[in-house]
Amino acid sequence: MEVLITCFHECRHAFQWKVITGDYRGTEVINPRIIEIWKNEMGNYNQPLQNNIAEENYLKQQVEIDAIAFAHKMMLEHFDITTFIPSSIKKEVDLILNN
Repeated sequence: MEVLITCFHECRHAFQWKVITGDYRGTEVINPRIIEIWKNEMGNYNQPLQNNIAEENYLKQQVEIDAIAFAHKMMLEHFDITTFIPSSIKKEVDLILNN
């Protein structure tokens, strides 16, 4: 289960990268403001193990919230498994899942 969650999560990051570099057709369905946020965050990525970045700051990046929401949705849809969502970002993840 953990491997699948990680695969979905990382695949979403690959999708985000394709969107921000312009290599993905269909970006018109993604809010341009979100694309700019992803672009900024990918260029200034906060990893929790570097530069004493708190895990919460890492989790609150939109690229992470989106990837967590995507992995959660895929696990639920394909395997009927509910994954853990950290309480610090639950509201933001729910907003993505309910749109």
